[in-house]
Amino acid sequence: MRELFIKKIVTYSCLFCVILIISSGCSLQNEENNPISYGIGWNLGNTLDSVDFRQEGSVEYYETLWGNPITTKQMIDAVKEAGFKAVRVPVTWYDHVDEGGIIDPEWMNRVEEIVNYVLDNDLTCIINLHHDTGKQAWIKADVERKEEMKQIIQSLWSQIATHFQEYDEYLLFEGMNEILNNENQWDGASDEELAMVNELNQVFVNTVRETGNENTKRYLIVNTYAASTDKKILEAFSLPQDEIEDRLIAEVHCYLHDEEAIDAMIERLDKKFIQNEIPVIIGEWGMRSKPEDPTRKEWRTSYARYFIEKTKEKGISCFWWDDGGKFDSAEDVTTFALLNRDNCEWYDEELIDVMIESSKN
Repeated sequence: MRELFIKKIVTYSCLFCVILIISSGCSLQNEENNPISYGIGWNLGNTLDSVDFRQEGSVEYYETLWGNPITTKQMIDAVKEAGFKAVRVPVTWYDHVDEGGIIDPEWMNRVEEIVNYVLDNDLTCIINLHHDTGKQAWIKADVERKEEMKQIIQSLWSQIATHFQEYDEYLLFEGMNEILNNENQWDGASDEELAMVNELNQVFVNTVRETGNENTKRYLIVNTYAASTDKKILEAFSLPQDEIEDRLIAEVHCYLHDEEAIDAMIERLDKKFIQNEIPVIIGEWGMRSKPEDPTRKEWRTSYARYFIEKTKEKGISCFWWDDGGKFDSAEDVTTFALLNRDNCEWYDEELIDVMIESSKN
């Protein structure tokens, strides 16, 4: 099925093959009107990003596949009321694409419905290609299949961007999540594979801009290989060219918990991005709750305060990875979950208060 999809994409992909000669973006870190600057974000994790690579099942089946309930506006209302400024909505598209490469309209409409929950709350919203990249994904940093990978990205983003072309700048597109090579290496990727990620990011930017309307000036987010902050990976990363200035943002993920390691990570981001006037966000971070550890609540709160305050010093917005799950009480939580999605209450209100207060200017 996947091979047939690729062959059919090859047939019509030339319709979108436009090479743009464009200038690179610069920093948004100090722009007051930057829609994600100096705010703290929340991930609607393990929801629209769920996948079983079977391409079977309803929209509801996939939205609830990984143990979370159907997303409601009340959930997003709670995120807004708590003081978060942005919501990242991870989306996996593979199970919703037919043999001709066309995205299921019901899935697209459900994504839009949740996007509207976010935007109607005056929050910034990010959507992406999520588990379309990663360990079992169909998009890989596979040098031998580079053109096929480009065609898949081009097809998906042409459809997504066209569907959302009238939405304003508070909807951002993130090209791909954590792309890996065929060996699923988080580090150790070859120079050719790292360079390929830059090429795929360029295809994403070109494709979105090609669709016109609001997409000609939309903020676009591009990740490093594996969304990593590794020194070699950062050095290999280059920002795509763009036809409009100041509309590209780099993204990395960070699950480091040691303060010295966090400091070193921020120093690397500062050297690579901030000092070169390239805006950067941390699209995922967080710490699992461990019921067996009697100090876990204090440590988690201390960690969150430190992480947010240190990234805020550099104007870096960060998005907590909330993967949800069903738990009877805060003491039972074993994941990154912050929000009880059944009753729209926070498991640890003290942690939320610390996060919001620490993020304020």
